[in-house]
Amino acid sequence: MLVTRICKECDGMFRVDITPAAHPGRGTYCSVSCRADAGRGKPKALTRDEAKEACRRYNSGESSNVIARDFGVSGSTVALAVRLAGGKMRKFTANAPLRVDIPVAKIAALYAQGSSTTVLGKIFGCSAPTIANRLKRAGVKLRGSPRGGGYSIRCKDGHVVRSNLERLVDDWLYGHEIAHAYEPELTFNPLMTGDFLARGVYIEVWGMEKNQRYNQRKQEKLAQYAAAGASVISLLPDQVENHLNSALDSLLEGSPYSSG
Repeated sequence: MLVTRICKECDGMFRVDITPAAHPGRGTYCSVSCRADAGRGKPKALTRDEAKEACRRYNSGESSNVIARDFGVSGSTVALAVRLAGGKMRKFTANAPLRVDIPVAKIAALYAQGSSTTVLGKIFGCSAPTIANRLKRAGVKLRGSPRGGGYSIRCKDGHVVRSNLERLVDDWLYGHEIAHAYEPELTFNPLMTGDFLARGVYIEVWGMEKNQRYNQRKQEKLAQYAAAGASVISLLPDQVENHLNSALDSLLEGSPYSSG
């Protein structure tokens, strides 16, 4: 179950799955670095002048986390300085200052070209939910996942995928002992990912047949595969659900159509 928590170290808000079996012990700190900082003993304190400057910046509208980063202290240290000076901490709202400086126009452009929030998070050094949050604030409509939501469906080999269609493909590959990667970066365009990569062949699961924008991105992506001379197997919902053996037969060892 996903819940919103406040990091004990930096006072930042974060989402966490508190299901014991999935994330034992999670929910106190938002990151490994915050957990490490909390374990280093007494945190660095602000000098009197630093505390005054921190209060001035916070009262002018800056985020406590941004100020904390600049002074090399935790967000809770800045919050304490504000309270000791007689100030009040602002409540978190949808328009609260951003914790990470990200060029929104740039990520929106890359997202429109097909880059996933996961890939963008790796590029800009933050999480996929952070990227998604920036896009939402900028008014960008996020792409949905066919017959599923975020990464929530676990496959037999441990991969966690976005949809039941992808689960069927992943389980088929695992059942036939075919080594595969989930959402691999495309060698010819590192800003995009495929759904799967197995034996040098990319696999794309196209689950939203009636969505015009989705189909447009599908054609653009297939054009990139063709231009790069990359091997790709395209799968539609009916193929995945009813004809997966014949659709992926070329990946089997000994098949006359095998690529490896």
